[in-house]
This record gives sequence, C-alpha cells and structure tokens, in this order.
Amino acid sequence: MDRRALSAIKSRLGVLTMVMIACAAGVLAATTVTAQTAVDGNMIVLQGNGHGAPACVSCHRSSLQGNLAVKAPAIAERPVDFILSRLAHYAGPQGHNASMKLVALSLTQPERVAVAKFISRLPSNSNAPSGSPTSGR
Repeated sequence: MDRRALSAIKSRLGVLTMVMIACAAGVLAATTVTAQTAVDGNMIVLQGNGHGAPACVSCHRSSLQGNLAVKAPAIAERPVDFILSRLAHYAGPQGHNASMKLVALSLTQPERVAVAKFISRLPSNSNAPSGSPTSGR
C-alpha cells in the first residue's frame, strides 16, 4: 500500500472515529436529560412541583389521611386510576373546586402519574371514625 492510500485510510478512520464519539456523546446526553427529567411523586406530594401545584400535604395532611377543617378527603392508598380520574375531572370544566383545579392544571401528565403512583402506595387509616375525612372512600 502506498503512502497516499494509507493517508486516505487514516483520514477516513479519523472522521469515522469523530462521528462515533459524537454519536456516543449524544446518547449519553439524552440519557442524562431523561434521568434529570424523571418525575418524583414523593417530592411533589411533600413540596409541590415548583410551577403552581402546592404540596398535597398542605391540605390533605402529612399522612394524606385528610383534613376535615378544609374538607380535604383522605387520599392515601387510593388506586392510581381513581386519582388520575379525579385530577382530570378537576382540570376539566366540571371541576369546581378552585384549589384542586389549580393543582390539576399545574401538574403535567407525567407528574400526575408519579403523584398517583406514590399516593396509591401509602397506607390508609382504616380505623377512622365515621364522618371523618379518612372514612368512607
């Protein structure tokens, strides 16, 4: 093989190596962005989402067992589908609870799902007295 052919091969290998490095960097960047944008339902329940939705615990109390004083029902251990349907209701035209409308409209769909999954795993208080916000789901 002459020098000219060898030089051309080295040049092409250099370009190919750069393309492979750029592709690998792109995959790593996409993975990092995905990891950074993962939604933490626990954080939203405890602290809100930082763009309009307050923390669930601010009305439903720390254990999400409800708060009779503000008419916030117990939501701990409710099924994911139930929570998602209620959020959709509050976000729609039939949702007349102003506080929950704000929450529902401020949560993205991935945030709603993350919150619903987190809440559904929390234990409910099955010993609540009749008429309390933690009784009768």
